Amino acid sequence: MPVFSNLTRCIAIATLILVTELALEESARAQILIPVQDQSRVDVTISVNVQFDTVTDLYMYDYQVTSSNLSEQNVWSFAVEADAEIENIQSPAGWSAQRFFDKPITDWTATVVEPLPPDYVDDGNLPPSPFDIKPGETLAGFSFQSPEPPTTAIFYAQGFALLPTSVSEGDFDLAGIEIPKFTENSFIGSTVGPGLDDNIIFAGGRRPAVDGFLGFVGLAGDRETLLRPVTMVVRFGVNGETVDTSTFLAELNRVGVTGSFTPTGNADELLAVFDLADSPLVIGRNVLSTSVEGTVPGTTRTAADTDRLTFFVD
Repeated sequence: MPVFSNLTRCIAIATLILVTELALEESARAQILIPVQDQSRVDVTISVNVQFDTVTDLYMYDYQVTSSNLSEQNVWSFAVEADAEIENIQSPAGWSAQRFFDKPITDWTATVVEPLPPDYVDDGNLPPSPFDIKPGETLAGFSFQSPEPPTTAIFYAQGFALLPTSVSEGDFDLAGIEIPKFTENSFIGSTVGPGLDDNIIFAGGRRPAVDGFLGFVGLAGDRETLLRPVTMVVRFGVNGETVDTSTFLAELNRVGVTGSFTPTGNADELLAVFDLADSPLVIGRNVLSTSVEGTVPGTTRTAADTDRLTFFVD
């Protein structure tokens, strides 16, 4: 009787990823038993908590995955694409993590399965895991740390499906079948993740003496097009200025959103995430207005840095 240990399932998953990424060039003589499955038939939302650790100078990104009742498959794989240094990856029970060797993607997969029954027939496929996220369920415990601050990131969630299989006169043969890549055969959305843009800060450029009171991390300038949900990180005292952060105010499309900006643990930063369902964010043109008071460098005079950031959402 075959026994699917964690190692066996991990090897099978790695094989699946390899098969789906390679183009097969041999001539097709196969009888297809199980065709390529659409694994994007899930409806997933991601909640993320970001905290900065002042001891390690690392940001902790902690994700919670929710599969809605609209999902037609169990979620067996969740991944975050972030072009940044990643360390200390943690997984929920029954799941294992890996980093893609050729892409900046951190992937978690449900790898633990229940003992197989005595009459189980090994058809070369993967048995489902009881730790898959079923429709209507939420699973937390996906996390990693990074020295890079938060920005918008892409996530992938893939539904469980049987591997494509065939019968041929020789070895296993799927030649001539178009197998989509993991990044194409998944439910795709936006979340928050680390980005290599810590030194890219848009300070407004309106009043040079006070522009450094507040800057927008990861934005090179005004009128950029951003992905939903829109992640805004504001940094105070960009050039070491003395800033009274208690005076910070923010409006999005003329609606007060000061309370949406929460501490990350880094005393000089606040983070807000805006989406269509729970904020004034709209498709198309958006305007974020901010103000904060500080001491003008080289003086004892107090002044306000006011910024008006225009951005677009598709």
